[in-house]
Amino acid sequence: MKKRSLFLALPLVAALALSACGGGGSGRPSVDELEKVMTEQLGSLEGVDLPEGTLECAAKAFVDSDISDEPLRKLVDTPDFTPTAEETAELTPVNEAIATECFDLG
Repeated sequence: MKKRSLFLALPLVAALALSACGGGGSGRPSVDELEKVMTEQLGSLEGVDLPEGTLECAAKAFVDSDISDEPLRKLVDTPDFTPTAEETAELTPVNEAIATECFDLG
């Protein structure tokens, strides 16, 4: 995939993570939970073809981050999740890390 396509896909993955919905749970979601939700959401979009491992990398970045459990759980469980200003501040550095580490845009 060309860097331009990756650059265009990054905001899409971030948006999907922020609006993801899934099964209810408690505590910190697993990499598998986050990856599954992102994969399901991307599967319904035409023309999105990410390299293998990209969504796993993004999910791992979220799980391994310093983000508290609550917004991560909302990413998985809440349809149309809109983060608060505080949650956005927590998510922004992780999105930047995902751009560099998972999409090789650094």
